[in-house]
Parts: sequence; structure tokens; C-alpha cells
Amino acid sequence: MDIEGAFNMDRYIEKIKEEYPFFAALSLLYGIIFTVSLYENISGITFPICIGITIIFIKIFLKKLGLKLKKDSWIYITGMLLLGISTACTTSYFFIFFNWVGTAILLTVFMLHQFYDDTSWNFGGYLKRIILLGIGMIESTPALYVGGVRYLTRDHTGEDKAKKKNMLIAVLVGIVIAALLLLIIFPVLLSSDAIFAGIFGNVLKHIKIGRVPGYIVLFIAGVHLCYTFFYTASKKNFAETDKEKKKNGNAVIAITFTGIISAIYVLYCIIQIFYLFIGVQKGLPANTTYAEYARGGFWQLLFVSALNFIIVILCLYIFKENKILNIILTIVCSCTFIMLISAAYRMLLYIGAYHLTFLRILVLWSLLVLGFVMCGIVISIYKRNFPMFRYTMVIAFGLYIFLSFSQPDWMIAKYNITHIQAENKKLKFNDIAELTDMWSEDAAPVLADLKSEDLDSEDIDNVKDVLAEYFRGVKKDQSDLNLRNWNSGRYKAKKAVENFQKGTGIF
Repeated sequence: MDIEGAFNMDRYIEKIKEEYPFFAALSLLYGIIFTVSLYENISGITFPICIGITIIFIKIFLKKLGLKLKKDSWIYITGMLLLGISTACTTSYFFIFFNWVGTAILLTVFMLHQFYDDTSWNFGGYLKRIILLGIGMIESTPALYVGGVRYLTRDHTGEDKAKKKNMLIAVLVGIVIAALLLLIIFPVLLSSDAIFAGIFGNVLKHIKIGRVPGYIVLFIAGVHLCYTFFYTASKKNFAETDKEKKKNGNAVIAITFTGIISAIYVLYCIIQIFYLFIGVQKGLPANTTYAEYARGGFWQLLFVSALNFIIVILCLYIFKENKILNIILTIVCSCTFIMLISAAYRMLLYIGAYHLTFLRILVLWSLLVLGFVMCGIVISIYKRNFPMFRYTMVIAFGLYIFLSFSQPDWMIAKYNITHIQAENKKLKFNDIAELTDMWSEDAAPVLADLKSEDLDSEDIDNVKDVLAEYFRGVKKDQSDLNLRNWNSGRYKAKKAVENFQKGTGIF
């Protein structure tokens, strides 16, 4: 760490210690908001609100330390807000979980970006500091409590400071005495006046004693996370820049093994072009359909494409720069693009034959992400200072946010039903059973619009039974929908239940 970095570290930490009441109060307030927003409510409308308040608190915190939001921080803020909104628009626990994970990652990188000059950090540099920040938060666990003890017990100079200390102690003692007395007085007052008892009875009936421990734990967690996160980031004890290590790897080694595999890749890609893309079926294995051929090599191509990404990255970071090596790595990347296109084409053929599933959408999305990331790798081959990590972050999070807003389960139900109807077929029991057994209830509006004429007459009773059971479950899940846990996906599912009830009269 340079002298300026050490100075900043001391300045920020000393500021937090000196202004402990401010930062502790900020953390306590955040703990209250965190608890009210998220207790037994991981996907309600309060989640994006909580993220927005978190960003406001970060701005207040930075301003108190004398820092301003960097101009390009908007990309992290926008990403977090969009993930929050997406969470309140779906009932899919897959997306809810990864939206939380994505928000935590963006928040961490956002704070690192605020405190450091991260322009020279590579993949390893970012990952190392993200891990160190997490470890630092664990190490800083006592900071909130030690800081409170230090503030209350430190030597005060001046009559005003002594008065403030005495006043704080007096207020705390007064609160404790009031709480003890109310344990005796409040029951007496409730029994003395029916109107008074009625007013507070209506309030108290909404307070479930069994939930109090949960509220307390979540409140403490919110306070603790807020304070330790800011405290650890303010230490500023990570090096500003990564020293560029000289690449001593013999380029001949890389040229040799990449040259051999690139020759095999070129031959493989020629086969893909003639037998898959152009559609020349001569030479397909006996008794193998085109869809089976397409499905057969998908996972292998995905694995090889991911392996190529790792190979090229390692070559760039280990071996000396060499023009021949750069050309070969470009060939490897070009073949990887063809493999990715081949894998995507195979999957589309398979979807055409066997319809959509969530996994098939997810792998197509993965291929798209890997394709864009490989574009960044090609740039890195010829421009070694290309910000690959930030580029990957933008691509991965941008496409993930798009995926999370697309509501795949709704899309799957819509596509599969439309696809079956386009073939002049009726929906069978197995078709409906697959659509009612998905990761979320986002498909409920599509299923609620089904009519008797859409169903196979031989299976119609079984289909109606499975739909009735499905919508009973949806109705039960949405029975507690209220202002705090309101979710667009849950609201649409609730409306779908109402539409289904009107259309069938099964309930």
C-alpha cells in the first residue's frame, strides 16, 4: 500500500470512530428498514424499495466521509435497482435467489469501485478483493460493539461533552424504567376502559409473539451488515493497483499445444458447416434422426467452448506475447464461435421437436453470454489492457437482467401451447402436467385461458383435475398477498385463479 492509501485508510477509520453516534444511528435505522422490508418477504415490492434506500444510505455514508459518487457508478446502481424490480415481478425462486446473489455482487463491486482506482485490476484482482472484503467483514464483526464501548468510556474534555454523555446514559436508564413500569401499568389500563382496550387490542392482535425472535435476529443482522460493510470498505487496506507480473512462460509451449488443437478444431468446424448448417445429411449415423443428432453433441460443444475460454485466458496471462500465438488464439476463438453457433443451432432443432423447457432456455442464454464474452477475449488478445472483468460484468448482468424480466415459465407455457396448436394437435395430460410442474407460478395466466376445445377429449377429465389441483395451490399461495409483500407475478397468478374460477366453475 502506498503512503497516500495508508493516509486515507487512517482518515476514514478515524472519521468513523469520531462520528460513531452518526454511523451507529445510521446502521440502527437501516436495521429497522431492513427488518420491515424483508422479514418473511424476500420477493415483495419492499425489496426494490430496500435497495433504493440502501443506495441512499451509501450516498449519505460517502458524503460524511467526504467522498462523492463516481460518475460511472450509475451502472452498478441501475443494475441493483433492475434486479430488485425483477424480484418483485416473478414468483420463480430460481430468479429470486440469483437476483439476491447478483445484488450482493454488484453492491460489493460498487463499493470497491468507490474506494479504489480499479482501472488496472484484472479478473484475479477483482475476485481477490471481493473475497478479502468478505473476510474483512467477518474480522470487523466486533467493530460496532467495540466502537460503542470506546465512545461511551473514552475520556471527554469539556463540560458539553460530559453533559452529552450523562444525558445519553440518563435516557437509556429512563427507557428501561419506563419499560418495566409499563409491564404493570398497561394491563391495568386495558382492564379499566373498554374503548382503550379495544383500540390497543386491534393493534396487538397483529403482533404475533412467535415472530418477535425472528424480527430481533433480522434487525441485528441488518444493523451489523450495514456497519461492518461500511467499516471494512473504509479500511481501504487493499492495494490500489496490481503489479504487472512479467509473463515468463515460453510462448513456444503455447504455440505448440494451441496449434495442434486449433488444427483439430478447424476440421471439426468444417464438418459442422457442411453436415449441420448446410443440412447435408449424408453420413449421419444409421437410424439417427436430425433432432437426435442435434441433441447428441450439445453438451460436449458447450463444455469444449467453456474450456477454450479458460485456455485462451491462461495463455494471455502466463505466456509471453507473441504474434504467432496471437494468430493461433484468434483461430481458437473463431472455432469457438462456430462451436457456440453449432450448439445453439442443435438446441433450436431439438426445441422444435420436443418443445421448450427452462433448462433449454438457460443453456441458450449461457451460449449467448459465452459468445459475447469470447468477443471480449478476442479484443484482449490484441489489446492486453482491455478491462475484461468489467466487460464481462456488464455482459453477464445485462443479459441476466433481460432473462429475469422475460419470465421464462410464462414464455415456455405460451410457446409450447401455441406450438402444439399450430400442429393441429390437442393438449394431452402430459403436456399440461409439465406446464403445471415448473419453477414458478408465472405460467398461471396462460393456463387460465385454456378452453375445453384446446384439450384432448380422451384426457379431458384428467387434464381438468390437474388444472384444478394446480390452481388450488396457486390460490393458497396467494392468500396472504398484501401491500408489503405485493409482487407483480403473485398478483397476476391471483387474477389467473379468478379467471379460472369464472371459466370452469370447478372451485
